[in-house]
Parts: sequence; C-alpha cells; structure tokens
Amino acid sequence: MIAARMRPTDAARIRPLSDIPRSAATQDSYRVRPAWSSTSPGSRSSCSGLLRVPSLLVLLLVLALALAACGEKSDTTTGAAREPLSLTLDFYPNPDHAGIYMAQKLGYFEDAGLDVSIHTPSDPAAPIKQVAAGQTDLAISYEPEVLLAHEQGLNVVAVGALVDRPLTSLIWLKKSGIGGVTGLRGKTVATAGIPYQDAYLKTILARAKLTPSDLNTVNVGYGLLPALVGGKAQAMLGGFSNVEGIDLKLRGKDLEEMSSKS
Repeated sequence: MIAARMRPTDAARIRPLSDIPRSAATQDSYRVRPAWSSTSPGSRSSCSGLLRVPSLLVLLLVLALALAACGEKSDTTTGAAREPLSLTLDFYPNPDHAGIYMAQKLGYFEDAGLDVSIHTPSDPAAPIKQVAAGQTDLAISYEPEVLLAHEQGLNVVAVGALVDRPLTSLIWLKKSGIGGVTGLRGKTVATAGIPYQDAYLKTILARAKLTPSDLNTVNVGYGLLPALVGGKAQAMLGGFSNVEGIDLKLRGKDLEEMSSKS
C-alpha cells in the first residue's frame, strides 16, 4: 500500500477508526480507499510533502507498466525538467518492490517526467511517520498502519496498492514444537516493531484464549530472520510468506506459517 500526506480538504472524508468494525481494523486484507476521487483537482500546497494528485497517478501508472513490461525502455525524452519525488520503502528492498525498481531501471519514471528517489528506512516503523512529517512524498506501508495513523491524527492517506493480497505471516520452525497458536505460550515472538503487529498478535492470541502476557515479544527491527534462525525467538510475526517464508525454505528450514489468508 502506498501512503501520502492528506490535503486539508480530505480530512472530512476519512472515517475514524472507531467507526470501522474492529475485525476490519485488524485484518491485513482491509482496503483503505483513497480520500480523493480521480476527478478531484490536485494542487501542491505550501505544506512540505503534499503531492499533486496527477503525480501520484503517474507514479502508479508507471509502476503498473513496469510490472507488465517485456521490452526495453523507449529512447523518447522530452528534455523538460523532471519533478522530484521521494519514495520510502516499508522494509529493505525485496520482491514486493520489483515493480518500483524495474520502473526506475527502464526509465519509466523519467519518461513520465518524474525524478524518483527511493529510500530504505532506518526503522521499519518510520515510513508512515515520515510521510506525515513531510520528510518523504510517498511511503510503502500497510493498511492497518493508515488506520492507526488516522486515529493518532497523522495527516496521511492511502493512494494505491502494490500487492493485492495480505502477506503478513506468523512463522515458526517445525523443530520448535509450537504446532499452533496455543503452542506460543511461554515462547518468544520476534516482531519488526511496527505498531499494527501488536494489534495483530493480540487478536491472534485472543482467538486461542491467550493474552500477550502468556508469551514474550521482542522488537528486532529488520532482524526477523536472524532472530528466528539464531534462536533468539521461536516465532516471528511480520515476516512475509513470499520473502522470509521463501528465504527459510531456501535455507532448507522446515517451517509452519499462518497468514490473514489462511
């Protein structure tokens, strides 16, 4: 999901978290719709970090083109000055960002008149806060994070999606003997420290009649895989089935995983 700062006129269109069913607020598959329509006029205000809507639409379009591309980039250039646009990833570069890097490599951003700079955050919990603070124009984040940001009064809005299905997973190695959520009692679960993960874990545990006090959690930031493989934690929440899940399988590790789609 791609997040940007919200214009002042969009505030009235955002539903507060209290108006959304709790089950929806804790599901990765919940879709946050853009706060403006495609016909809304866009303009850059004096607030740092506010984007013109056409620039957002162009960015999403070139990402789609990059994912579908099978040829080489066009040599057509306009010579016009390109508009600077900063994009902060949600995590270290991984397969979910393939369309972004392909668009950059093939020159689609340049052809669209954009000078896109891609940044990896120092803390995976920081991107949406950086958008709100005007430190980056766009950020990759998660639908529940936008809901939590609105609840906290942060000036952000969802403008598009990179992946059309939930990927956040609860993963453990079979040798841990966990076997299921009830087996987490007394174990240590590693997270990336992103706020929505706490809400996820609490919901998961409640369905198994457990509470957070029944286990230990540790914020390891980017170190989800080392924590699990090295034994610092017996399970991790926040890894993706198509990233950490695949990595573990390539390492020859037998694993079990649960995700929002399970």
